Amino acid sequence: MATPITKDSSSIPHTEKDSEALSLVSAASLSKPTNNSGISQSCSVKLDGTNFLIWQTHVLPIIRGHKLEGFLTGSKPCPSQFIVVDGKTTLNPSFEDWVAADQLVFGWILNTMTLEVSSQMTDVSTAAGLWAAAKEVAGAQTKSRVLMLKSDFQRTRKDSMKMKEYLIKMKGFSEQLSVAGCPVPLPDLFIHILAGLDAEYNPIVVQLSKEIDELSWIGFQSSLLTYENRMEQLNQLTKLSVSNNYANYVSSERPPSRN
Repeated sequence: MATPITKDSSSIPHTEKDSEALSLVSAASLSKPTNNSGISQSCSVKLDGTNFLIWQTHVLPIIRGHKLEGFLTGSKPCPSQFIVVDGKTTLNPSFEDWVAADQLVFGWILNTMTLEVSSQMTDVSTAAGLWAAAKEVAGAQTKSRVLMLKSDFQRTRKDSMKMKEYLIKMKGFSEQLSVAGCPVPLPDLFIHILAGLDAEYNPIVVQLSKEIDELSWIGFQSSLLTYENRMEQLNQLTKLSVSNNYANYVSSERPPSRN
């Protein structure tokens, strides 16, 4: 029978939590890695300090797909470095495996950052620390621009922009403000977008204004894009009709030819 693990004043005992952490790490992180990071997918978006929410949207599904989010949130804590077995202090194998997995996550996330951002991460050494620092850096850079962002957000109008371009621009302002700690509620975003439309959009503005609190972002932009497409179709038909009428007029006014 194995000797029970005992406490020792010079070390930290092995616990059930350590065994659980080792099990999670072994199952999720160390199973058949396909590249040097241990994570098979690559991330197409680089964190540049201004796009944290978009970057996070690309990074988290990959991390979650490998069951590694606990290394970012702290729900997979680091096990004790040492255990006492038979009265002797030894290195905890759970600790070694946890560090290995954590560093794989750390390295993968670091590679999804631009050089400018990653160069600010030299003081952190764990995946959780890196994640927190990324949020802090993104927030700090955006906070310095909050007043300008608020001003741009409030005074931007669609004007000659295509609807898709206008919606992306306004959503971008909203996301940057959220990172800076000034979130814009979705109904407020809708109100600002509708306020920036010209008079030709009044019918859809009136309709959507009645549904502000029930609308989703997808439904809202779908309604505006559909309305814009319909207006463009009508404008094309109007131009074609005018052109045909003019051609008929010219033909009717032309004097008959002499034989």
